[in-house]
Amino acid sequence: MQPDIHPAPPTLDEGQPEPLWIPADAWAARGLHEHGPEMDFGMRWGPRHGIRVTYAPYPDTAHAGRGFLYAHQPSTDRYAMLHPDTTAEHVDTAWTAALRPRPARTELTDFLAFGQSIDAAGPGTPTDRARATMLRCLQHELDSRDQLAATGTAMRADLARQAVIARSARMASEDVLRRTVRTELDNAQQPVTLGYRIQGRPPIHGTIAALDLDAALTAVLDVRQLAEQRRLDTSVTSIEHRHQAVPLGPENTAHVTTQPAHLLHTPGL
Repeated sequence: MQPDIHPAPPTLDEGQPEPLWIPADAWAARGLHEHGPEMDFGMRWGPRHGIRVTYAPYPDTAHAGRGFLYAHQPSTDRYAMLHPDTTAEHVDTAWTAALRPRPARTELTDFLAFGQSIDAAGPGTPTDRARATMLRCLQHELDSRDQLAATGTAMRADLARQAVIARSARMASEDVLRRTVRTELDNAQQPVTLGYRIQGRPPIHGTIAALDLDAALTAVLDVRQLAEQRRLDTSVTSIEHRHQAVPLGPENTAHVTTQPAHLLHTPGL
């Protein structure tokens, strides 16, 4: 049973990060073009009332009936991921809550806040929920890669396409996490961005944005647990704060007592 979600969507202040707008050809290359019946949730979003918000199902079995919420700007034919892993029921409930205090749909301009409101009833902070979504998307990507590795030639092309879609969803979830972290920081603060690598053919390279170094390293431990279930090694490739590289070493991570030593070593840094 899906949990009820009834909060009104949050209001974003001026200066909030914009969504990552992707050209139509790049969106299609990521496997995010239409795969089945979609559900529109308003076509007059944004300050100029010209953005359509839509829920689309994922076609692959790794996502098990889940989908994603995206925005489309027809004037530029660009797309933006608003929520990379949710259900139609969750989006519909958030949509009902968004309409409740506003009689006119044309007044609903904050499509970013609408995307965030989908998980608003869940535990923790917005960053906690965005990080959980990112880890779930990584799990889907690892599952799809497992399916691809175990299949024969007959279905390999279809499963390879599904692996591309799962990778795109995980990358989009990292973008959403980065935007969410920035909304929780004031203008004088900058998020910590940690790069990681999971071994494989090909390896998975990703990034984790966090409020501070402790939170970033804790998140990479969750990544490591997912990888270890498949006997894959994980390593930290970079740590960045205020657009400056942070040296990887015990002096920066001594307060994280659970941090395994091999995650702190990156050749060349």
